[in-house]
Amino acid sequence: MRRIKSLDSFRGLVISFMLIGHYAPSWMTLETFISYFSNVNLVLGFIGIPIFWTIVGISFSLSKERRKLQGDFKKHIYKRGLILICLNFLLNIIFSFKQVWTYEVLVPIGISQIVCYHLREKSNPFKIFVIFLIILSVPFLRDYFNYQIELFTIVNPIWDFGTFFRGMIVNMPFAVFPYISYMILGTIIGDELVKVKFDKNMGVKFCHKLLIYGVISLLIGLSFSIFNLPIRQRYEEGLHILITTGIVMFIFSGLYWLEDVQARNIFHVLTYYGQIALTFLFLHYFINVYIFNYIFEVSQNLSIYPSLILIIFICLVLWIMAKIWARYNYKFSLDWIVRKLS
Repeated sequence: MRRIKSLDSFRGLVISFMLIGHYAPSWMTLETFISYFSNVNLVLGFIGIPIFWTIVGISFSLSKERRKLQGDFKKHIYKRGLILICLNFLLNIIFSFKQVWTYEVLVPIGISQIVCYHLREKSNPFKIFVIFLIILSVPFLRDYFNYQIELFTIVNPIWDFGTFFRGMIVNMPFAVFPYISYMILGTIIGDELVKVKFDKNMGVKFCHKLLIYGVISLLIGLSFSIFNLPIRQRYEEGLHILITTGIVMFIFSGLYWLEDVQARNIFHVLTYYGQIALTFLFLHYFINVYIFNYIFEVSQNLSIYPSLILIIFICLVLWIMAKIWARYNYKFSLDWIVRKLS
């Protein structure tokens, strides 16, 4: 299975969004953030999070294709899923012991991969039905499980497994529901990519199909009055997801057409970010807290221009680091560790 260049660029795009969307608001004064950046940050989260989960699903399908001849895909997925879950808690112990039971991004990735394994042989209409079921169930699940934020740490006196489980299912920022719906969507896109392979004409048809489905998804999402709910509070819930699903399809179809059909490397710089996406995704929070906020004390201290200059500097440093790391095949990155263990 050939490497999909646009997928690496897609990953790199998520890292860029994450750098801007997570670091800048924590550095800017409240007045600066509200005046200049609040809407930008909303858009980055609105698009970036679905892109990330869709990428995980696409990668799942490509991995399934690569491992066909080995005949050990089930074992690989279960090992990988459990390793990601355990690695999450191990890294929590290292970086933030008081939050050891907090479910960071690796937990829903591990769970979602196992679920997608059991959906792998199902038809696309069935998968789409499951996606709609998840989308429609999220508001009810949140009401049923009593949606709360930042409740589950080892020092919390009300902690128990039931509390932890319901939080992992519905509580942001890394809830299994609704984000598993994007991963299932990613498996559908990934399966189509496998069929395309090296055929340029099929690649063009693939782009057209993505655009058509993207338009349909946007129209359905925009037609429901639930979209009139405050996006700032509930953009990840309900039929809003169809809006972001359409946007994700638009962006990926454009990247695929440019990089894999037309063979233009205009986003090549993003591919280096993409290779360390999982590592930086998990560690960027701790880098911000322990380096920028504790050591350099930039937390809510900067105006708009110093914040943007610092972000550009970090992007440059990260790109140089990733380019050097590439010479060693990204040894000891989280992706490398998980691949070796699974």
